[in-house]
Amino acid sequence: MTATIHQALCRTWWWDTMEEHQITFHEDGTGEIVSKADFRIWISASIEWSYVNPSQAEEKVQQAALVEPAPRAFLSPAAPSETIVVAEIPIEFRITKAHIPRLLEVTRELSTMMNDGVLFDSAFQKRTLTLTLKTGEFITQWHEERYTDAPKAHKDKYRLTLLFSESPYPGPDEWKYEVTRAPKQVRQWEMTRFCAIHIASNRSSVCIIT
Repeated sequence: MTATIHQALCRTWWWDTMEEHQITFHEDGTGEIVSKADFRIWISASIEWSYVNPSQAEEKVQQAALVEPAPRAFLSPAAPSETIVVAEIPIEFRITKAHIPRLLEVTRELSTMMNDGVLFDSAFQKRTLTLTLKTGEFITQWHEERYTDAPKAHKDKYRLTLLFSESPYPGPDEWKYEVTRAPKQVRQWEMTRFCAIHIASNRSSVCIIT
């Protein structure tokens, strides 16, 4: 069975396993982008996006790649994983100043310290980004950069990864550092690879058995 590029892309993608930095593409050309850490929210914004080549949305991919695999039995051998580049997808992308409606009650009191409260107007300009969609077995960019010495078997794995030609987050010159200097430590502009469709790990399999 097959699905479309549009169906593969339209979901929530995570940069880290704590789900603090994430981007969601909705099927209607809207979406959401979030950046938070240490009980602080910097971005909780709606996005607008569209295909540079609209016909690409209907290109076919194997639907099996978009389904979470069943957990394997504890100590059973893992199936070989092959990384496949599914598509390179140019899009027009823009972060808006609008707050995410479903999070508005949570973020209302913080609104002056989020979105355009911490970002210059240049952060809200339209950009052209190229997204590279891959299937296989992936860990998050956050895990890859911070826990290089940890056994891979103990890392959360995902079926899909989405590589951005440049981070969807605003660049280093687009933050109001007089309001908050934290982005200099978080460095959102270096976040370029996001994951989706969690694969149950060996540790999860143990929990299932017991």
